[in-house]
Amino acid sequence: MSDAWGRFLKHRLALAGLGLILALILLALSARQVAPHDPLRQDLPHALAGPSIEFPLGTDEFGRCILSRILFGARLSLLVGVIATAIGATAGILSGLAAGYFPRLDAPVMR
Repeated sequence: MSDAWGRFLKHRLALAGLGLILALILLALSARQVAPHDPLRQDLPHALAGPSIEFPLGTDEFGRCILSRILFGARLSLLVGVIATAIGATAGILSGLAAGYFPRLDAPVMR
């Protein structure tokens, strides 16, 4: 494991990718503090506005800040990913335990 970690640390693109992923996770988890506007508040006078200081990525057809909507949407995406991974890991662990404890189940579980 230490050999793989050492090779990972020497690869600059891998470190840059890890930093980017960690930054996105941190931004998603702190969306309430970082988001410039309420993602659900409509502001029709600013509908379809282009990028500006007030709206860094512009607004949608209802005048909602796109950056705020992306940050809050990332939270939901992370939650779905964590739940799906937990369900898959639980199913895999339970089927592996059953296959190890009951040898008759080994071949069907492997298939």
